Amino acid sequence: MNKKFLLLFFLLTLFPFIFIRGASIHTVALPIKLDDSKAIFKDNIRVSCDSPKVIIKSWKIKTEPVIEFISSFRKNKKLFNQDFKIELELEFRDEKAKLFCSCFVLDLYGKTRPKTLLYDLKDLL
Repeated sequence: MNKKFLLLFFLLTLFPFIFIRGASIHTVALPIKLDDSKAIFKDNIRVSCDSPKVIIKSWKIKTEPVIEFISSFRKNKKLFNQDFKIELELEFRDEKAKLFCSCFVLDLYGKTRPKTLLYDLKDLL
């Protein structure tokens, strides 16, 4: 009985490591275009995914933001006022996932509004 219990315990502890083994790590870039916006607020950028099979390990933006006084906030804010890329390091087993980038944009009239960008992971690979 003890041998069966030990064998079962051993298999159950190894199972998660065997299951995770199929994941691969990639670096992808999300292109962010301003289009009809004046700028994007640096501190309000969020990146997420719709699949539990995709883990966002880290992300960074190499472009330096500019500092501008925003009257609606009554203080200086860091902004991206030109197109840029967000570099993501992902661990995944599902190429059918979708990535989301949520941010706040400053339009040409000085109004702040939310914006969500959608990307297919398979298109970025």
